Amino acid sequence: CGAELNASLWGRRRAAELGLPRYDETRKAFFALAQVIGVAGLRKTTAKRLVAPNDAFMTWRVPDGVAGRELALIRDLPRILTSLVADRRYSRLVAFGHSDLFTDNAFVERMAWGELKLGLFDWQQATANNVGQEWAWNFHFLPPEFLTAHEDGFIELLLQTWRRQGHIVERAEFCEAYALGALQMYVFSGGSMPTLAKKLHARGLWTSLRPGDARCADASLPRESVELLVGAELTRRAFTNACNIMQRHGFAKAWARWRE
Repeated sequence: CGAELNASLWGRRRAAELGLPRYDETRKAFFALAQVIGVAGLRKTTAKRLVAPNDAFMTWRVPDGVAGRELALIRDLPRILTSLVADRRYSRLVAFGHSDLFTDNAFVERMAWGELKLGLFDWQQATANNVGQEWAWNFHFLPPEFLTAHEDGFIELLLQTWRRQGHIVERAEFCEAYALGALQMYVFSGGSMPTLAKKLHARGLWTSLRPGDARCADASLPRESVELLVGAELTRRAFTNACNIMQRHGFAKAWARWRE
């Protein structure tokens, strides 16, 4: 359904004619915030030098070609995300999107005749965006092992859906933008993790935290502690997925081409 939404309004020129906002135009403040947070904590996260050891929870592996280049990544983040939607070389991949297509922004209704219909709400982030970045964002809170197992099928479904609607997107073209678009989660979630770890450690929760920790969903802890646990789990997923996407789809080479 999200891919059909993209196909319903495809093209940067068409979006401009309708007065739709561009992704980068609505995210300038967020890009600046991500850069500040990234400077504060990204290097600690990539090196796994957080407040105390917890190898079981730190499931990420920094992609090839980016270790030690955190400041360059942070500097390039707004320019990369802007170019994905503004530059001519990526213009074939610009389409309308919800930009926050998670299950908590969707509802499913069983019609009287048995058909199942999907609806979406929380549209305030909807923009014209590069579909590579759009889907990197939509996938980033999935359990990393689930995304790793099913990503190939997800991408093929997107490409097939767009093709049926008359929009031919080459897989390599999509995957390059998808890898570049993952940089947003890499910088923001990687920069955020040290602060979350420090707060959890102060409550005696950091070293016992595990992926998919059951305490995120039970009533064993105070609400404030549960919020921190959930925040850490979502941040772990986002950063691990960003690393995996960037590794699987050759971010370092795509970044080098972009800089050229």
